[in-house]
Amino acid sequence: MVTCSCIPPPASLKPRKIYNFLVPDVFTTLIPPKIDDPITTGLKRKYSKLQEYVCKNPSKAAKVSRRLTRRIKKSLYDRQLGFVKVAVHAYIYLIEKSTDEDSSYTFNYFSKELIHQPDTVIHTLLTYPRTEVQTLGADLLAAYIHAQSEVDHQAEASTSLVECVVKLPAAAKARAASAPAPSGADAEADAALVVACLGALREYVALCQRIRILPTLLEQIEILILDSVEADPRGTAWLKAQALAAAAQAAAAAGDGVLQVTPTAGSSTQGASTGGARALQADSTQGTPRALVAQGSGTRRGSASLDGSQRGAGSMTGGA
Repeated sequence: MVTCSCIPPPASLKPRKIYNFLVPDVFTTLIPPKIDDPITTGLKRKYSKLQEYVCKNPSKAAKVSRRLTRRIKKSLYDRQLGFVKVAVHAYIYLIEKSTDEDSSYTFNYFSKELIHQPDTVIHTLLTYPRTEVQTLGADLLAAYIHAQSEVDHQAEASTSLVECVVKLPAAAKARAASAPAPSGADAEADAALVVACLGALREYVALCQRIRILPTLLEQIEILILDSVEADPRGTAWLKAQALAAAAQAAAAAGDGVLQVTPTAGSSTQGASTGGARALQADSTQGTPRALVAQGSGTRRGSASLDGSQRGAGSMTGGA
């Protein structure tokens, strides 16, 4: 049988673009979901099918990522935030599965849409004026950073996004303070945002530790963590206990160093050290936990230098 080359082959012989069916199937629901609705079991099965397809066809991962990105931006424009949550969790599922040993793709297959384009997905989520959407952006950033390794990472490209995350809790706090009568739902959304931001910062610091570099925003991260802990009475009590333990340990170390050098005068010096510890304990009932932590750190540094100088004096005495 002779066929003409100008006639296109039938549709049954053309390769099917299965991602054009799997990605829209994730968003197939009778009722548009709300952003507060949980991820159902049926939706997780659809995530699994999509991930299996990407794992078998890693060359199609970019096309899947582009379709998810377009759906996120369209849903943000239409204010269908429930579909934004569905798409973000699809991204998170794909990224988490990329760390499996038998995975044929990595997180870099989604980097172009997530962090490298001028209008990236994560940046769009973090700068959206709704707290729930910002929480989704922080969760997506945490999953993206967690999937990175010492060999394959995007630490420098993620720094600008981490800067956005650091500013979000303070902005949420200012927004809550300016509100005339904040509701319980708003307070819960702000708390979820702080937790998501701390999770993203934890992954960023852990990545910097794995690749052995110093985080560029370490001071801002420390301030955010202390602010979050101070806002909780349990955190304040924990910081005070840590400060007292550090002060007692520093006083004990200073007393031990003096005793090793001048055994005859150890009693009076040890008494002075104990008195200083008691004074520090008395002062620790006042002030902020941040000041207590700084005071404990300074005491440890001072005791270390005192201990070193005393050991040097002891060695000189022994040589004489």
